[in-house]
Amino acid sequence: MTLFTFERNLLLKNKVNFLFPLLLVVLFAFPLFFDYELAYTEFDELNHNYEETQRLIETLKEDENEKEFVESLEKSNKLIEAILHAKNTGNVQEMVEATYHYEKDILDRLISGQRQGIPIIEQQKRVELLRYMNEHQIQRYSIFDLPAHLPLANYYENIFSGMISSFLILCITALFLSSIISYEKRKQVISLVNLLPDSIVKKHSIRFTVYYGAAMLSLVIPFLFVSILVVIKNGLGDFRYPVGTIIGQEIRILPMYVYLSQSFLFLLLWVLFLSTISFLLSALFEHSLVNLLGTLLCLFLAEYRLFSSIGWIESISHYLPTSYVDFQNVIVGGDMFSPLASEQVTFMNGILTLGTWSIVLLFIGMGAIYIKKSY
Repeated sequence: MTLFTFERNLLLKNKVNFLFPLLLVVLFAFPLFFDYELAYTEFDELNHNYEETQRLIETLKEDENEKEFVESLEKSNKLIEAILHAKNTGNVQEMVEATYHYEKDILDRLISGQRQGIPIIEQQKRVELLRYMNEHQIQRYSIFDLPAHLPLANYYENIFSGMISSFLILCITALFLSSIISYEKRKQVISLVNLLPDSIVKKHSIRFTVYYGAAMLSLVIPFLFVSILVVIKNGLGDFRYPVGTIIGQEIRILPMYVYLSQSFLFLLLWVLFLSTISFLLSALFEHSLVNLLGTLLCLFLAEYRLFSSIGWIESISHYLPTSYVDFQNVIVGGDMFSPLASEQVTFMNGILTLGTWSIVLLFIGMGAIYIKKSY
């Protein structure tokens, strides 16, 4: 029996390992079946805006000094009427076009100072998204659309943007890794591995590869399973669907397939990074609790922004893996509610940072094993 086969069988033998991917299946699938009627929808908001604007028009229409302002309000209400008409007739593309013109009007009034609201660049992003959808004839989904009704192309982007955080997914992965990597020491099986005639580096390279592969499978299999459920229930959707990003005050539109590919690459490297941390801690310390706490530590440092107010740490934040825990937010360049620590915290820097740290920690771990002559 090869070491690879031995490690694989050891993983399959421990039934606790199946709990982690099962938990991810429940986590990813829950929004698909969590359906309810919203108390307040996008169209309720439009109707409310229409009524408030109409009252303001009635109040100001006799004032000659406010003539230009009243005309802009009347234009806004006509645009709302166009959206509501498209909604009532069920014309999806007409609704996208009408919404584009309405949001463009809001942007123009924000720039001219006639209206106050969200930052101009956030409104510009909304307009660019709608322009892209209008040009490419893509059906629009809003923040009011529940994941239970979304096709696959929009499902994961929606739930990861609010309902399920990347922090939670990475914590489950960290728990899985610390469990499988410390298992051999907990069950006193590691002594058998140390007795094998192969070189130390070869033996533990195989072990690390098995652990990393198992962790990736524990993520990929739940994703695939839930994706099949989403397609059966809601369809595939359009993977050209736009995702708006703000990188260095510049708005860029990413097709959904690019956004999802970048998210998967971040996940792949995060699993690699967490694997190297757990592997190193297991090589240095006997107690499995140290492994667990150490693997989770970097995630909690990021989640609770510990030490983030220290000036010199903020200046090197783009070199720290903790800056990339919320990788979906990194991909879109942050927003007004969750700004990034630095403009240098970007997708490319995140890939380089996680990759570099993983390689360094893996070499340190292998070096520690080589010096000790055992694991």
